[in-house]
Amino acid sequence: MIKKSYLNHILFTLSIAALLIIGSTAATFAAEDIASGEYDGVPWRITADYELIIGDEPENTFAYVESRQSTDYPWDEYRADITKVVITGTVHGNGGFMSMFQDFKTCKDMDLSGFETSGVTDMCGMFYGCSSLTNLDLSGFDTSGVTSMGSMFDDCESMTSLDVTSFVTHNVTDMSCMFRNCGLLTSLDVSGFDTENAKDIGEMFAGCERLTSVDVSEFNTSKTTEMSGLFENCSSLTSIDVSGFDTAKVTSMYSMFGGCDSLTSLDVSKFKTSRVTDMGHMFSYCEN
Repeated sequence: MIKKSYLNHILFTLSIAALLIIGSTAATFAAEDIASGEYDGVPWRITADYELIIGDEPENTFAYVESRQSTDYPWDEYRADITKVVITGTVHGNGGFMSMFQDFKTCKDMDLSGFETSGVTDMCGMFYGCSSLTNLDLSGFDTSGVTSMGSMFDDCESMTSLDVTSFVTHNVTDMSCMFRNCGLLTSLDVSGFDTENAKDIGEMFAGCERLTSVDVSEFNTSKTTEMSGLFENCSSLTSIDVSGFDTAKVTSMYSMFGGCDSLTSLDVSKFKTSRVTDMGHMFSYCEN
């Protein structure tokens, strides 16, 4: 027969062991990532704080093909919950990365300085719908091979500043809705943009309600066919220099300046409109 004292000792020891195991399991669970995996050979993980971390080696490579859609990203189901994005080491992108961070609605901070993008061809909708984003580091971006930037920052409505001065845009054909509804931007320097091959700049600045100026005087629009809504609802712009715009190939100017109610003058005397089929609401609500 086992002595009662010895039995109590065994039970006490087992109880302590159980508590240690439970405590250890809880600690491990708290430290565990919510999700993790590899994306085209590049490791990624989402921490317990919903931070998306991409890469962990000095050199990684995405092998991304342009035909993929946004639903192909392995973190898609967590888009609405991710609070921060960090690229560690250097991640090389190849091909199209359209909609990569689209609808990260609660994400406020993205450090993408480690994203080497010289091989990237498509950034369409890359940050579309990042409505809480306030800090975005694109200092490592090489956009020399990019052909599409349509809706790239569309609906980034909390962003108060955005530095795109290093963007090389001579190959970009689509800039439509690029900064649409970036309603808190008070300044935006696109004076260095090369728009020689831009065919669609429709709604490029639409809804940038707090922009007081934007220098597009050097925009080359000789190949542009779409200008509808270009400055629509840019209600704080007091002047826009479009006197040098070549509109010979443009087919739509619908609401091009609609809602620009702070404009006091506008020179469109050199606009060629022989191919334009739609001028509806072109100057609507330009009440000043």
